[in-house]
Amino acid sequence: MPNWCDNRLTIYHHDDYDIGRVAGKLGPALNTEEQVFDFQKINPVPEELLRKENSHDKLFTCIDDDIDVLFESQDIPNEWKQSYNVDHHAYPIKNHYPKDWLPSVFLPDEYLKQKYGSITAYDYRCEHWGTKWIGNELSVNITKHAIEMYFQTAWGPPDIVVETIIGWFPKNSYTFIAFEPGVGLLQKVEGTEMGGKHIHDVNLDNSPITQEDYELLYDVDSDYAEEWWEKDKDGKYKFKEDDIPYDDEHLDRLNGNI
Repeated sequence: MPNWCDNRLTIYHHDDYDIGRVAGKLGPALNTEEQVFDFQKINPVPEELLRKENSHDKLFTCIDDDIDVLFESQDIPNEWKQSYNVDHHAYPIKNHYPKDWLPSVFLPDEYLKQKYGSITAYDYRCEHWGTKWIGNELSVNITKHAIEMYFQTAWGPPDIVVETIIGWFPKNSYTFIAFEPGVGLLQKVEGTEMGGKHIHDVNLDNSPITQEDYELLYDVDSDYAEEWWEKDKDGKYKFKEDDIPYDDEHLDRLNGNI
């Protein structure tokens, strides 16, 4: 189970690209009913990589083909080879494919690497999203002045997805906040309509933090700031780790699980 990173992306109105148009552009990726932010709609993983990934869950047979020759020439997981049966009795059959189809699933790693820079859909997501899964726990708030999206991602923020989205609306100012205390991450990025950018990075593992850092932390999560941080004699804020036992409940709270 990963640590979950809290993300908040806010895009503001611009006369040339109002919030209605912003929401319309983002709409296909925002599934508020299932609380999913579908990054596949932002930076899609190529179908050839997805087909390879999905084949992990399939048992198959192949008509009139020498499967061993195919396996020798490809880097194929053992479970795929074990799922093949020549007499259609040794294993359950979910799919029955002609011989000409199978090589289109088992594309050579060299081909995938050259074409996409990745040999798996997992690697592609990490490199083109900044995280391994789509966003979850999505909530969206829309006014005539701004659209605000809160969502969670595994381990860290989806920096590359956010960069793609911001690239869609170059004249709109925006704010992006990412918070994952389990790895000491707190970041606020503010972009202007002129392309300027101000980044406020806080390393929560480097206690104590400044008054300005604490104010950002408090703005992001006031309960966490008040419960786990205290002001020292120098006017900075330190994490109260010496005063708190590291039991399971503490770790769960620190990682945002409760």
